Amino acid sequence: MLIGTGPGLFRLDPGAKRAVPMEGELATPDGSGAISRELVLRFSAPRTLLASGHPEPGSALPDDLGLIRSQDGGKAWEVVSLLGQADLHALDVRGDRVVGQPVEDDRLLVSENGGRTFQKRTPPSMATDVDLDPANPERLIISTLDGIFTSDDAGATWRQREVLTTAAHLAWADDGRIFRVDGGGAVKTSSDAGRSWREAGIAAGSPTTITVDAKGRLYVALPGAVIERSADGGRTFAPVTRLPAA
Repeated sequence: MLIGTGPGLFRLDPGAKRAVPMEGELATPDGSGAISRELVLRFSAPRTLLASGHPEPGSALPDDLGLIRSQDGGKAWEVVSLLGQADLHALDVRGDRVVGQPVEDDRLLVSENGGRTFQKRTPPSMATDVDLDPANPERLIISTLDGIFTSDDAGATWRQREVLTTAAHLAWADDGRIFRVDGGGAVKTSSDAGRSWREAGIAAGSPTTITVDAKGRLYVALPGAVIERSADGGRTFAPVTRLPAA
């Protein structure tokens, strides 16, 4: 597991209880530099990552890294696009489809070619999280402070599915379920692409992000630098690790 945080990037090996810090090196046409802090990470294949965020303080790299890629698990990185132009606060990838939300921007960027080029999409409200359907990357779901919205045409048109009063985080599992954890920790699931939701359980706080693995296990990042996991659809949670202090 790779965990991107404000203080830095951490790796948790299989069976381990303690995550260890790690750094990567980004090579660009104008020079290289270390990256670690404030990265949003997504695996696109085993050991292959897409990410966005910022370099280490004092780096010669631009403050916004755009979209970058690593093919060795996060050690060496290369530029894909948008270097110096965007920090993608929310990011997801399925095959060649990549979608990202530039921080504090009301647009979404959607790519059909692995992130080399993007088209702009305007959602009904600023997205706080975005996820692609593993079975059909034309379909995506976003959470906003106004509610949950879905699109069946890669963001060209939208339909509201739920009204929200707090931010929610989303994770679309390979088996078709969508996990949602609302502010305060309420866990809900959808088996019909976000049209309806059922209550599952309660996480131990408001998450900063969530994800789901290939086995359908839900992971939540919680206040206090804690990662917890649910193996029963969000009904109960067990601790995975607590990140070391910065």
